[in-house]
Amino acid sequence: KAGRFQQRPNLFRVLIVAETGPLGRAFGSHPRGREFESLQVHQKSRSHGRYHGCGFLVYAKSRGGVMDISFAVGEAKFNYRVGAVMLNGDRLLAMRDERSPYFYLPGGRVKLGETAEQAVVREIQEELHVTAEIVRPLWLNQAFFKEATDGLRYHELCVYFLLDVSNTGLPSSGDRFCLTEGERCSFEWLSFERLKDEHFYPTFLKEAIFNLPETFTLRTELE
Repeated sequence: KAGRFQQRPNLFRVLIVAETGPLGRAFGSHPRGREFESLQVHQKSRSHGRYHGCGFLVYAKSRGGVMDISFAVGEAKFNYRVGAVMLNGDRLLAMRDERSPYFYLPGGRVKLGETAEQAVVREIQEELHVTAEIVRPLWLNQAFFKEATDGLRYHELCVYFLLDVSNTGLPSSGDRFCLTEGERCSFEWLSFERLKDEHFYPTFLKEAIFNLPETFTLRTELE
């Protein structure tokens, strides 16, 4: 029922307290939830949440004036993401950054007011500097897992798209190549057969890659 926020240079501190009901009501319908959205924070920076009565604290650094759909509460975090399935024959493009001991699909968080289609094209432009064409959506995956790098429990919704990159330079870029987007990232074309032996996420794709769905499919992943 009450809330307040303070602003410091490039840093916003927001306290949102729900009147009743679950946290989602505080964020989605409480006036302070709307005020928080108006701050236009960017969740890619470091942010931490913790319970405070029946509300929560959020710290977020602004960047670019658009908010990622992501928030942390205590030791849990919600993400709305997109993932790109890009194929070159029987190989899948995967990436790895300096913080992660595993391969994963290119992609990232969806921004407030952005469609999933817009998000996946934007992320590929940012990460790989090419414009890919969407073939079709494959899965809406709801995943529940604990991330080893930060110790948080994640509730993540991810829309996976099949993208066509045949008209870009990616298929001829070599088996492995590096690009820098804030932090150094390496990309590698992994054969479908190799996936099962690699530390790779999402794990369901190790088998699903051999039979991609023709229609948009809902699935759940529990760890």
